[in-house]
Amino acid sequence: MAIKMKRQMWLVLGVAILLVGGCGGGGGGGTTPPADPRTLTESYFPFSQGNLLNYEGRISESGTLTDRFFNALTVGGTHLVGSVSTTVITESNPENGGVGVDLYYHLAADGITDYGNNDATDTITEQLVPYPLVEFPMVTGNSFVQLNKSGLTWDTDEDGDGTPETFDIYSVVTLAGFETLTLRDTPFADTARLVTDTTITVHPSTGAAAVSV
Repeated sequence: MAIKMKRQMWLVLGVAILLVGGCGGGGGGGTTPPADPRTLTESYFPFSQGNLLNYEGRISESGTLTDRFFNALTVGGTHLVGSVSTTVITESNPENGGVGVDLYYHLAADGITDYGNNDATDTITEQLVPYPLVEFPMVTGNSFVQLNKSGLTWDTDEDGDGTPETFDIYSVVTLAGFETLTLRDTPFADTARLVTDTTITVHPSTGAAAVSV
């Protein structure tokens, strides 16, 4: 069963690249390195209006690089979701699809929350939001459960029987550490590295065995 992940579901591909701030040091042989004193806070995220980030995106399947493309994230304006005022981050070329999308993020002292997007074809994200993209404060090794939901409606009739499949999702975000990130030959010291570990289990409506990715 082929499963395609929705780009808009994951904060880390877009927002983690926006991080500027941490390079961890190594420990000596046979000794325990000291705890990293640096802390991930809202100051790491450049949400100021007009900020622009250009980057190269890569898509791989089963460890094989299948696509490379250029993308841009622009911070611009606000959007009201219910009673919550969110920051609009426009992504120019998600998944190399050539069609831009507006992402709605809320930045606060305790974290960043995803409130959805304006992609009418994305039926997955609307079932997940609001959910935390990052929690503050975090130090190296800290984790939090980003998503833990079940019985949601999958966006593809995988078994072709005319009835939508359902799916469960469990996702954990971990601050792996701080390092230097080089983009287009430009080094950014003190960059925080966030790792997202996600399991999606799709349950076919035919009663066949569930498939996890």
